[in-house]
Amino acid sequence: MSELDNVEAIREDDMGEETAGLSHREGPGAPDAGGWAAMAERLHPGASARPPLSRVPSRSYAHVKRVLDVALSLAAIAALSPVLLACAVAVKATSPGPVLFRQERWGRAGSRFECLKFRT
Repeated sequence: MSELDNVEAIREDDMGEETAGLSHREGPGAPDAGGWAAMAERLHPGASARPPLSRVPSRSYAHVKRVLDVALSLAAIAALSPVLLACAVAVKATSPGPVLFRQERWGRAGSRFECLKFRT
């Protein structure tokens, strides 16, 4: 399958925002407009014949979201650090072993990574 077989339809919705349809395959065996209409009519009588749409966030929105995520996370860590410190002292005083331990996790595409976890 070549890169040209997969396309993503982008159009403007009723509010003028760009939206992207679900990726679909073109070529032999791909559903045509009549196929979409039949499927939509069967699932939801009276439904629109076009495939469902999803919003495409702008680059500036993604950047602002990332900055806010990091800033709010740092603020939460700062606000909760006295409580976490008290918990760490309590764990160390009442049980043997480290306060933090390593655990192996699975990430994207099956890659493994280690993370530090807080004992409670």
